[in-house]
Amino acid sequence: GREPFHLIGVAEVHPWHGFDRMLTGLGEYYQKGGERQIVFHIVGGVSASMMHDFRSIIEQYHIEDKIVFHGKLFGTQLDEVFAQCQFAIGSLARHRSGITCIKTLKNREYAARGIPFIYSEEDSDFDHQSYVLKAPADESPIDIAGIIRFLDSYHEQPADIRQSVDYLSWKTQMQRVLDELIIEN
Repeated sequence: GREPFHLIGVAEVHPWHGFDRMLTGLGEYYQKGGERQIVFHIVGGVSASMMHDFRSIIEQYHIEDKIVFHGKLFGTQLDEVFAQCQFAIGSLARHRSGITCIKTLKNREYAARGIPFIYSEEDSDFDHQSYVLKAPADESPIDIAGIIRFLDSYHEQPADIRQSVDYLSWKTQMQRVLDELIIEN
């Protein structure tokens, strides 16, 4: 069999992250006979009530071996989990908070790490990027087969992704501000 894919979601987990959509998507994928090994690494705090919801989905679909709860990780420990992973999970349910467009820090962090990722909101800095997969902003389970197809045909280097967000750096943004000021004066 082909190599497993490892996916990572880093968050202080809230309902608007929609990680339940990932769990249900994984459950559906395996229920329909999905053969590729997928492991979803959740890094960050999960409240007791959300953990209860997650566990019930995991038990319903018997995907205990596909989900790893790491708790909070920082520094080297976080880097090590990222190093195992080929794809990252952004917010998948901002619509639950009534938000359509938002420029989250998480999307920028994933890009700075050079890892392709998925999210469901509108973010003009990333919507057009080849290393981004967009999920529908609704309650549908995430299409895991779609993520697998995306990754199987994906060939960009981490450096290419990182370079694409250079212009978002503070240094670049401040230089823009300074250039504007100089022009105006």
